[in-house]
Amino acid sequence: MYHKLVELMLDSYSNYFCTDMFKKCTKKQRVTILSKISSNFLQISFSFYGAHPLQALIGEAESEEEYSIILNCLTTPEEILNLSLHKIGCNVIQKILISIPEKDRPLLNSGILQNFQRVVYHANGKSVFKSFLATNHNEIIRSNILEFINTNFLQLCKHEYGNFALQCILEIWSAQNFLNIYSKIVAKNIIKLCTTRCSSHIVEKIIDLIDGLSKKRFMFSIYNNDKSYQLLDCKYGVFVLKKIIDSSDLNEHELIKNTIRMKFMNSNDLNNDQRAYILSVIDYL
Repeated sequence: MYHKLVELMLDSYSNYFCTDMFKKCTKKQRVTILSKISSNFLQISFSFYGAHPLQALIGEAESEEEYSIILNCLTTPEEILNLSLHKIGCNVIQKILISIPEKDRPLLNSGILQNFQRVVYHANGKSVFKSFLATNHNEIIRSNILEFINTNFLQLCKHEYGNFALQCILEIWSAQNFLNIYSKIVAKNIIKLCTTRCSSHIVEKIIDLIDGLSKKRFMFSIYNNDKSYQLLDCKYGVFVLKKIIDSSDLNEHELIKNTIRMKFMNSNDLNNDQRAYILSVIDYL
């Protein structure tokens, strides 16, 4: 049956049989199967039907020999990139990242890092990035990621998929550490971040994930900003202010609203229609 494995895995019906069979195989059988399909690994990975049993097989791997066969199927950064950005193949890459220990996949890690920007800014690549982030604890890799973020922070915040990468870092690496590292650039651009569709998600995620005095200070830096009233003229800014109020104690709600009113009353860059609208939004909050 070994000579028919690739055909069976790619079939719309027999792929289910292969998935169940792989879960019951011994290590020796898995090694043989991996060896037999290795030359067709990419073809199977890109297949809607073939990717399912392949992921089951990868998930069962538990030995250096199995890891080696799997990783040797991805020999170049281009192959790793193509798989990472493919709507089906990205799931195979994620399964490899989750199933094979970090120490056993240096070439795979390197391949992702070499194409880091393209992975982070891609609809399918963003999920690969999340798995990559969650399964790597190497300080050199983390340093490379932080260096990329330092250079591209605002662009990532505003990007449809790049902001997801930052949210993953907030969740996985600690929001407080993230804020400690990027506090200056966040503070300098806080109003712009709050009023842009994608970057406002970052602000709300920070509010959700930090706590205690740090949370109060961060929220205060937003609603006490001299331009905080500008948030009320933009639906994303309103979402951020609602998040702040919902995350505050009940006895602080009026204080927050009054602070925004004060900033608003001291402004000189609004016409009468804008003023009327913003006052109504403050009451809505």
